[in-house]
Amino acid sequence: MIPIQNGQFDWARAFADLRDNPQAGELDHGQWLALLLGREEAERDDRRLTYRLRNARLRHAEACRSYARKLTGR
Repeated sequence: MIPIQNGQFDWARAFADLRDNPQAGELDHGQWLALLLGREEAERDDRRLTYRLRNARLRHAEACRSYARKLTGR
């Protein structure tokens, strides 16, 4: 048996979700493939954004402190 890699599991989950959808019977194979590819692209974009946000050095907290200092005059 071939081990399932992370990306393959995502495809299998997407396929199962689409298969269980009652409207999926109306789609031809090309439309199924387009939906699977669209979902894969969205999941990759989501993972990329999550990684970038997790590793970003956001200055939001410092900006809030600076604004509070200006308001209080300290």
